[in-house]
Amino acid sequence: MASFKKFLTVGCVINTVLMTCFYLLAAFLPGFDLIPRLSTMFTVLAFSFILSAAERVLEAPFSMAGRIALHYVICLGGFLALFLIGNKNAGSGAQLIIGTVFFTFAYILVNIARFIVMGRRARAENEKLEYTPAFKK
Repeated sequence: MASFKKFLTVGCVINTVLMTCFYLLAAFLPGFDLIPRLSTMFTVLAFSFILSAAERVLEAPFSMAGRIALHYVICLGGFLALFLIGNKNAGSGAQLIIGTVFFTFAYILVNIARFIVMGRRARAENEKLEYTPAFKK
């Protein structure tokens, strides 16, 4: 039950951040119709839960490179399925390629920032620990 609660919590937090970004873009970019419709809100909510499920992959007990690769594939698949292929206004294959490149660029930027923050947090927690020698003389 705690795992499902964490899944829902992470999904709702991601949804809140994404919707806030939509509204901030709409507020600061006049002339663009970025205020999402109800169908867009549900699409973003579904994407948020896909991202939440992908976050669970990062806790899996295999190599970090494999976890990140699988996380990327799940996130990209969700993005393509919901926003590009599932969109009735989806255009040609060129639009899918541009969407994939855009998503990959955004994924890299977000995860670089995320891993920097995680590294600093882990370093700060590690500095608080007392040194214990592994080998006694």
